[in-house]
Amino acid sequence: MYRTTDSPNFASFAAAARAGNPDSILAFNPGVVYRIISVTPHEDFTAGEIDQPDRAIFRRITDGRQDGAQVQVLSYLGEKWGMGSPRFSTAQVLEFTNKIAAAGGVVTWDTPIQAGGTFSQPFLDQLKAVGKSFGGKPKA
Repeated sequence: MYRTTDSPNFASFAAAARAGNPDSILAFNPGVVYRIISVTPHEDFTAGEIDQPDRAIFRRITDGRQDGAQVQVLSYLGEKWGMGSPRFSTAQVLEFTNKIAAAGGVVTWDTPIQAGGTFSQPFLDQLKAVGKSFGGKPKA
């Protein structure tokens, strides 16, 4: 729909998004798509929204890029976006995160926030394990 040369199009949307900060980066989210794709050359990274990470399909990824965009996957650790108990074991979180990293990509994990603005311990433990697996030294 927005792949035309006339505005509104991806180019005009990207220009508008970067108007206040030309160094900002952006992605266009087509919704849940299991094949990691870049929607347009006007985005810097893939939105990568998936609800079932084990169904992610990786094709034509070179040096962490898909059609020129940095591979990024977005999913959630809880039962739903922003809520619930952990739906994956820490081993599963590490397996998926490492799979994306091995392809040169990155993962953004949505994590429920408690009323006081913190993460519950099970999620914090999973995020610390991810950090540790990449050489990070998580703080207590």
